[in-house]
Amino acid sequence: MKWQSIVNGLLGIWLIISAFIVKTLGDSGNLWNYLIVGSVVAVLGFWGANEK
Repeated sequence: MKWQSIVNGLLGIWLIISAFIVKTLGDSGNLWNYLIVGSVVAVLGFWGANEK
């Protein structure tokens, strides 16, 4: 299960990065949604990977 948490953390980081990619393409309506959801997914994913 540890590898699944790491994948979730990486997907959260991708959401944060994609928020800035979408913003540069012209659609900034979902910027804050991407940033907030990406941050939550990344933190919880990596936090779950550190639990024993």
